Amino acid sequence: MSRYRENARSFIPTERASPGAVKACERLLGNISHIGALRGRIARHLGKASALERLVLYSGSHAGDVIEETGFGEVEEELGLLETSPDEYLGRFASVMRAVIGAARQERNPIVFV
Repeated sequence: MSRYRENARSFIPTERASPGAVKACERLLGNISHIGALRGRIARHLGKASALERLVLYSGSHAGDVIEETGFGEVEEELGLLETSPDEYLGRFASVMRAVIGAARQERNPIVFV
């Protein structure tokens, strides 16, 4: 399982073994304040009510929520738009989310927020 620890400049990878039979990809997107700031940046870039806002960033504390595979396509489409943004931070966020979606598809699991 990989964990990304967020700091002001980048997402920092750290590795650790998965404790159970289920393989997982774990990423820390940020604390409540950080998620709010990211939501604002994305809203300015994509507009309000984007899939990323509805499914990923609507709350900085939505533990237990799930994105099923049927929602991945809409999120991936918006990630493509963020990847073309001149905002380097949005590009890094898009890269992290693509890694999460890729792992979820590979393992045939939904994305679960913890």
